[in-house]
Amino acid sequence: MGHPLRIIFLAADPIALPSLRFLHQPPDDLPVKLVGLVSQPDRPTGRGRKTKPNPAAAWAEEQGLSCWKPEKPDDDLVATLAAEKPDLLLVMAYGHLLKKNIRELAPRGIWNLHASLLPAYRGASPAVGAIAGGETESGVTFMEVVRQMDAGDIVAQEKVPVTETDSGADLEEKIGQASPGLLAQVLPLFCRGEEIPRIFQNDAEASYTRKLRKDDGYLDFHGSAQALARRINALNPWPGAFLEVGESKLKIGRASAGSGKSDEETFGPGRLLPDPSGKLVRIACAEGVLNVLQLQRPGGKMLPAEDFLRGFSFPEKIQFPSHPMEPLVLSAEEWANRQKAHR
Repeated sequence: MGHPLRIIFLAADPIALPSLRFLHQPPDDLPVKLVGLVSQPDRPTGRGRKTKPNPAAAWAEEQGLSCWKPEKPDDDLVATLAAEKPDLLLVMAYGHLLKKNIRELAPRGIWNLHASLLPAYRGASPAVGAIAGGETESGVTFMEVVRQMDAGDIVAQEKVPVTETDSGADLEEKIGQASPGLLAQVLPLFCRGEEIPRIFQNDAEASYTRKLRKDDGYLDFHGSAQALARRINALNPWPGAFLEVGESKLKIGRASAGSGKSDEETFGPGRLLPDPSGKLVRIACAEGVLNVLQLQRPGGKMLPAEDFLRGFSFPEKIQFPSHPMEPLVLSAEEWANRQKAHR
């Protein structure tokens, strides 16, 4: 290739920022050029609901890069991008399924940096799924974008560790930081015009994650404390999990499973348990005890439980209500059945 590899990136979330920075200022021996970014439109955010660009779009505009923010990747966008003559399209946390006219736009194809070790955790919330699923390892996969969601051939993967108290944001940051190394490994193949190695995904081994909803923050204490702690951490920062105290909702930052056991005859699931140390909020579950490590009052700051308890007292013998929780991760069979039901 006589000119630098012209790349257009499609992204919206902060997880893509390390890759965007890498492509904007690549190593001297990597002949690539970041032509511009396709992102989501500006949206109202924060308490004041001021309209602002998302993190990826804000960064691109600060750098003076072309930034297109259509509501949907439509025919007008395809025509605009075609005029830029991209050699390659890259996607990471963009938020739209891409039709054939986009997938066939660039001669070197369209490729996704997916935030899981495929075929596990396809779908909208892979980092959340990995934490909720109890994984000790996750990562990023460089894979081809095809019609079926996250089912394209794999080129390479980069792994990252998952700790017991990692939040969804923590894991996304790790995956984002690992992604430039994956690009440095793969993009030279495109620059040299070499054949791209491919590993076929076995759909039968896939698992799927769905888009998160605000009501995912409701908790059910009639199960395993360990599974509940993972779910709470996975949902941090959005939508977040919470405890209901009267009409108020206390947001939970992080949680862990306690080593003790709750006495079912004395403490039913959801009952606040005594903590002699005064450093934890302990809640009985059907299996084990949930340790709440961080809490936040409405309008307040997220605090360690010990600090939170200095300014807040729970009602005596409170039993937090339980609500049914929809699974965050589905098997291939469960996902297929759900798709059939929605047709």
